[in-house]
Amino acid sequence: MLSIKVIEEFHSLLLELPSVAESVSAGSYSAMAAAAEWLTEAEKLAEEYQLPICADFALIKGEMQNYLPAKRESGYETGRTARLMKQKNGIECLRRAKECMEQYFNGTESLISESSILCRKMAAVAVSKGYVEDAAQAEDIAGLMEKFQKDAELMPALTNVIGTVGYENARCLLQEELQAVLPD
Repeated sequence: MLSIKVIEEFHSLLLELPSVAESVSAGSYSAMAAAAEWLTEAEKLAEEYQLPICADFALIKGEMQNYLPAKRESGYETGRTARLMKQKNGIECLRRAKECMEQYFNGTESLISESSILCRKMAAVAVSKGYVEDAAQAEDIAGLMEKFQKDAELMPALTNVIGTVGYENARCLLQEELQAVLPD
């Protein structure tokens, strides 16, 4: 199971994509280099976490960098037409990279979203039972999870969340949801 922190890193990378795509479509001189740099960053991040989409990013980046405009009878397209064709290809490559990333994380994000709802309910029950009274107590997630394991009402829900998203993700979700349900 992918870590929430890894997914957040890719989401922050996706936040940079609109400005890169906009510069490519505007045709600035450094736009294609910026697009290649964004793809390189995505590739390095995927490689750092040993994700199989690393190869997809490398292929897409290679296709973008090695793109040659269509050939006509007198040779390859040149000038404005070639630049527009390269821009179109660059935008297409960035779109494919975004799609690849979304498809890869879609299943995990769905499971995390479902587990987040259950964690919010567990957090609300924990607050109502007095397991957590303030933000300082909410910081001890491991201790709180021990209490959940001893509680007949909360233990099945906690087991479900851990089984679905993993222990570390369950800790992150529970901490997030506790902050949301704790009275100010």
